[in-house]
Amino acid sequence: MKIIGVYGGSGSGKSTTTNMLHEKINNSGIINMDDFMHINYNKHKTEILKALNVIEEPGVWWYNYLSVNFETKKVAIEIIKDDMENDFRRAVIENSMCDTCIVDWAFLPLLDIMNNCDFTIAVSTEYETKYRRLHERLIQEGKTEHWPEDAFINRLKNSTLDEFGYIPNYCIHNNRTLQDLSCGIDDILLREHIIVRNISNQEQDEMER
Repeated sequence: MKIIGVYGGSGSGKSTTTNMLHEKINNSGIINMDDFMHINYNKHKTEILKALNVIEEPGVWWYNYLSVNFETKKVAIEIIKDDMENDFRRAVIENSMCDTCIVDWAFLPLLDIMNNCDFTIAVSTEYETKYRRLHERLIQEGKTEHWPEDAFINRLKNSTLDEFGYIPNYCIHNNRTLQDLSCGIDDILLREHIIVRNISNQEQDEMER
């Protein structure tokens, strides 16, 4: 099985890139590490807050404490690291019938999982675009009350690991159209000798929606 790691900051287009890879590659599966992250954050909540020397304040969603700066994020992920890697290994087994697995997580470089990837892709975009995309997503999910402006800004600033010296095999600068993103992905797959599945016009329209 070939494993592709995809990471990028909130609002960068990481999930769109992952979904495009999945659509283009025959017999591929997606491992969304965010699902495991939320479970493990809550599982280790008491331990994390103690490590951060934080006492919860009324009306503050506790995730806000995790994104104060890059170091607080690293402390939290170090605590859930072993569980995250165990979850990853189980997910790989569950996807054992796939030829390719795409691992999607903003903080992938902070785990040893990176060593299991055949190659990695970092997705980035300009700050204003990330801000708009993340704000629209929180509105759609009904979570704006969880993220006051200062916490929102911290989340944007502290989830972009390519700015902290983590070097992927490939970078995609997702600042233009979906067609440009698709072409960038095709170029990476060509370099990695992965055959791209022909996507119908109808499928392309659905992806763009």
